[in-house]
This record gives sequence, C-alpha cells and structure tokens, in this order.
Amino acid sequence: MNKESSKNLILVLISIALIIVVGLGLINAGIITTETPELNSEKIHATLIINYGNDNIDEYTVEITSATVYSLLIKTSEENNFEVAAEYYEEFDSHLIESINSVKGEGDMFWQYYVNGELGMVSADSQLIQDNDIVEWKYEQFEY
Repeated sequence: MNKESSKNLILVLISIALIIVVGLGLINAGIITTETPELNSEKIHATLIINYGNDNIDEYTVEITSATVYSLLIKTSEENNFEVAAEYYEEFDSHLIESINSVKGEGDMFWQYYVNGELGMVSADSQLIQDNDIVEWKYEQFEY
C-alpha cells in the first residue's frame, strides 16, 4: 500500500469513527430514537385539529387507546370519512404525511404536527400522546 492510499484509508476510518460517535451522541441525547414507542391499553381523550392554512380548521375530540400522533390521525380520518395519504419509509420505520383531506404538500408547503403547541421533533409514528393532549396538524411553509 502506498503512502497516499494509507492516508486515504486513515481518513476514511476517522470519518467512520466520527459518524458513529456523533450518531451515538444523538441517540443518547434523545434526538434520534431507535425504540418503538410503547403503547398500552389505557383509553385516553385527545383533541385533533387540522389547520389547512387558509382559515379552514376542523376539530375532533377522540377517545382512543394509547396512541401516537400518527395513529390518532388515521383513526380520526376513518371515523370521520376524510382521506389521509402517507408514504412509509422503511429505513426510518416511519410515515410521512403527504396529504390530509385532499390537501397535498407542494413546494415548500408541508403537513407538520404540533402537540400542545410544540412542533413535533420526532416522526408522528414515534410521538406518543397522553390524555387530554391537543394534536394539531398544520399545512404550512417549512422553515429551513
């Protein structure tokens, strides 16, 4: 192995080690989760708000067995006859909401969720909801 190849190999190994260390740090900090949320059989009450971004807002009160933001949206859509389109990404084990009630993300407008006024920081599949939570899906411009 020549000197240049050795340097490149060392740089690759350092890069891989750095990626692993940063990834483990993000997992330990709770920014990245590797665990599936634990659901139980308790009944909870939640409010689901769908804000279409044009002064059109739908609000639902839902009783559901412990759930995630995603399962609350799906259950509510089934009970109230509106469509939700989602794309499943196996590598992230999560769904991305593409449209709600025929309003589809376009350009820099997307569906984003909030729980009790706080922007969701994990996928909707991973965010557990609790009794009396208010979950709001907003069709809004994504801030980069």
